[in-house]
Amino acid sequence: MESQQALDVKDTKRFLSQDPELYLAVCNTPTEECQDRVVVRCSTAPFGKCIDAYLTPVDAAISAWWSSSQDIEYQVLPSSRFDPSEFVADFGRLVMHIQLGYAAKNGQIISHAEGRPAGMGMIEVQHFCPGETPRIEYSMDEETSLVVSKLFSASGLPSYRETFDLLRVWSTFQLEQSVRAAARSMRRLLPPKTESNQVAFFNPFDEKWMFLPASALLPAETT
Repeated sequence: MESQQALDVKDTKRFLSQDPELYLAVCNTPTEECQDRVVVRCSTAPFGKCIDAYLTPVDAAISAWWSSSQDIEYQVLPSSRFDPSEFVADFGRLVMHIQLGYAAKNGQIISHAEGRPAGMGMIEVQHFCPGETPRIEYSMDEETSLVVSKLFSASGLPSYRETFDLLRVWSTFQLEQSVRAAARSMRRLLPPKTESNQVAFFNPFDEKWMFLPASALLPAETT
């Protein structure tokens, strides 16, 4: 289930720190008190709300496109500009859904009940003690790192780090071009709850969807 979490983007020392950094899909919701207030795209896991995070700006841009509507426009935000301290205060922990691709079957992406593609990824939880220094330093755990490496290796793409370095300097125009290419080449979504046997992700360099055996992402969660 898609949900939202209102948080401030401001000049503090609480920005989400990760190397390489992750990307988020957010929409601006300014208030009189804070003109930089945003809503971040979240999912609901079996144990509660989690922040959706993406490995590259292209992945986040595709999610932002799917999540946007006539009234709400999502944009890509690097994690280094995001302050998750309110999320941690509300839930007592930082819960991240690291999206690695979409659930698919026989070359066709499966729909979520909400009409968007069903994401596949790893859920990570980090706890913070009350009163702890509020700098939020997220570190991808070993299991997720191995899955990410396996995914990029199986796809024939450069390593995650190389791919990240290539994409992080893309302009807004290049990201928009990539999203349009992804939308054009995506077939009609399969019905929700269709059993998946593949994971799909978009290759921004060749501008085509790639489908790998679902085993490439085990033990990933579908959201």
